Amino acid sequence: MAEIQFEPNSEGIGAMLRGEEMKALLSQIGQKIANNAGPGYGYSVRDTGQRAAVSVQTRTKAAAKDNEENNTLLKAMR
Repeated sequence: MAEIQFEPNSEGIGAMLRGEEMKALLSQIGQKIANNAGPGYGYSVRDTGQRAAVSVQTRTKAAAKDNEENNTLLKAMR
């Protein structure tokens, strides 16, 4: 069997991690988690410079209290 060699192209990988398709995928994931958590939760997608990232957070005091008491965001990731 022939040996396969793989040499990653760091510029290409970086472009993929910052690309619009990655941001769209992360947006879908963030929206799903926020929806699972319930009202008062939201998400945002940002570019960190090296890659795109999503964060899901509480947006109201009631959601913050709910998350503190029930670990709602952690459970919403399932």
